[in-house]
Amino acid sequence: MKSAAGSSCAFVGLVALVACSAPESPPRPLAVSVVPSVSGPAVVRASAAPSAVASALPEASSAPLSSEPPEDDMVDVPAGSFWMGCAKGDPDCRDDEKPRHKVTLRAFQIDRLEVTVQQFRTCLQVGACEGGEQKKPKECNINLAGRDRHGMNCVDRGEAHDYCKWLNKRLPTEAEWERAARGTDDRIHPWGNELPNQARLCLPKGASCPVGSFPDGASPTGALDMGGNLAEWVSDTYLENYYSRSPAKNPQGPDPIRVSTVLYGCGGGHTCSAARGDSARMTERWGAEGHAMIQIGFRCARSASQKPSVAP
Repeated sequence: MKSAAGSSCAFVGLVALVACSAPESPPRPLAVSVVPSVSGPAVVRASAAPSAVASALPEASSAPLSSEPPEDDMVDVPAGSFWMGCAKGDPDCRDDEKPRHKVTLRAFQIDRLEVTVQQFRTCLQVGACEGGEQKKPKECNINLAGRDRHGMNCVDRGEAHDYCKWLNKRLPTEAEWERAARGTDDRIHPWGNELPNQARLCLPKGASCPVGSFPDGASPTGALDMGGNLAEWVSDTYLENYYSRSPAKNPQGPDPIRVSTVLYGCGGGHTCSAARGDSARMTERWGAEGHAMIQIGFRCARSASQKPSVAP
C-alpha cells in the first residue's frame, strides 16, 4: 500500500482485504468512511470492494433471525511455510509488498466465507456485538433490503474482533490471511495467475454480492471471496516496510505504537480493482485507522493442529 498521512485498515489494522499498481500521485481517499473507532491503525487485505451504494443485484430472500450461533464453516490450513509478499513475475508489486519472504505458520482454520449480515444480526441479538442498524449509515448492507447473505460491512476493527470472540475465534493475522488466499505456489490471485473475470469474483462497480457466489474464484484452501467482494480486516497493525523486519515464524505485525502514518486510499487497496475490474492481487495491502467503512468486512480464524506442509 502507498502511504498518506492519516489512518489505516485489515488485516489491527490490516485490511485483508485485501488491485492496482501504485500511482505516481498521492492516492485518493476511499469513497466512504463512517463510524469513527478508537482502534489503532490496522491492515486491510483482500477483495474488490464496493465503493458506494450497492447496485441492484438479484438477491435471496431474508432468512428468519435465529439466536443460535452460526454453524462452523471453516477451512483447514496446515502448518508449514509459504512465500509471502510480491509474487515472482508480478509487474504490479509495490514497495510495501517487498521483500518477498518465506514465512512459516502454525496450523490454523479460517472461515470459508465472509461474515454475513444475518450472522452479525444474531450476535447483536444475543448482546455479544454492538453496532446495529441505527448506528450504521443507510448505505450499509445491514440497512439494505435483501442483504442478509451479503458480507457484513461498515464494521470497525473492534466490532469485527467482538464478533469473532463471541465464537471463540479471532481475526486472522495478515500472514494467515495471505496464506489462506494464495496457498504455497506463489500465485498472484486466489485462483492462479489469470486475470479476474465475472465467474471468479464480484466485479460490478459499487456493488457487493452474496457471499460464496463465485466458486470459480476459490483459493487453494477452499476459501471464497478472498479475491473480490469486501476488503477484510486482519489483526496486524500496518507498517509500510514491515516485511524487511518481519519474523520468519508466525508474524503478528509491528508494534502499533510505532505507526504514525497509514495507507488510506485507492492507491493502496482493492477498492481500486472494484473500479477497474482487472486485478485482485493477494499481496496488496493497505491500512485504515480502524474506522468502519462500506468497503470493509471480515472473516474469522482460529488456531488448529494439522500436519505440516512446505512451500515449494
